[in-house]
Amino acid sequence: MKPNKVLKRPQLTFIDLCCGGGGASLGISQAGLDGVLGIDFAQKAVECHIANFPQTLVLEKRMEQVSAEEIFRLTGLEKGQLDLLHCSWPCQLYSQANAKFCKKPPEDINRNFNHFVDKIKDLQPRSFTGENVDGVVTGAKKPYYNEMIKKLNELGNYDFKFKLVTAPYYGVYQDRRRLFLIGKRRDVNPGVEIQFPEPNIEGARLLRLKHAIPEAKFFRPGQFKAKAKSSNHYMCTITASNQTELFIDGKWELLSVDHAKLLMGFPADFRMVSKSRSVNMRILGNAVCPPVMRKIAETIKQTILK
Repeated sequence: MKPNKVLKRPQLTFIDLCCGGGGASLGISQAGLDGVLGIDFAQKAVECHIANFPQTLVLEKRMEQVSAEEIFRLTGLEKGQLDLLHCSWPCQLYSQANAKFCKKPPEDINRNFNHFVDKIKDLQPRSFTGENVDGVVTGAKKPYYNEMIKKLNELGNYDFKFKLVTAPYYGVYQDRRRLFLIGKRRDVNPGVEIQFPEPNIEGARLLRLKHAIPEAKFFRPGQFKAKAKSSNHYMCTITASNQTELFIDGKWELLSVDHAKLLMGFPADFRMVSKSRSVNMRILGNAVCPPVMRKIAETIKQTILK
């Protein structure tokens, strides 16, 4: 797929590597930054991203296939000018759902993260953010998390901080835990420390499934032999599978795309352009919840980029 646009540089800029359908891009845009480039190798996800962000240049490539020189040429940015670089690198090798690798992960499990760090080194953004599943910090995966820290330290001129984030505390109807990363170039507002947004624990009490979809009385994830739970609980993590079900009007039915959008924090007018439910569910399940990303991007804008 050819690039859809080449744009002039706005005031505050971000680039979304592994941009998918645009969950992270939506949250960052809602925080007031302008996307100048998205990169992803999945055609259907790229089509979804373009449909929702027609003013953003999107490349259908792997991030390692796009050089810094090409990025500078296409965006009009120079080294060190980019305000925020985001990457939600592919999570399948870290996920607990991938039982094949739970006990013995492949040696190159961090290859996508390493490509992300290479882009930080080449572009020298003022700040960066990353996101992945929480499984990367547990069990057999923990050594690879330690390698991530080592790789980031090798950059030399960045401070960074990881944090496990629980989605309902940031406005999402879903018990979704993800590992987030914030980084800051040391010459940018030198006295400012990296901060994550304060969790709204009290507000999360009103984000159970019954508050989002009153007609749903129970849900069941359809994975890990998990049992059904009542709608008094937080909704389970929305995954890229098609197996999650809701109990509505006396019968079980597969989670609809519209319900998945709602539970992920996407607005109703966010366009899912594929006619395939499985494709749309995969795009949504792999996405970053926009409300969480918005809170993080707002905090960065108000502190690091102020």
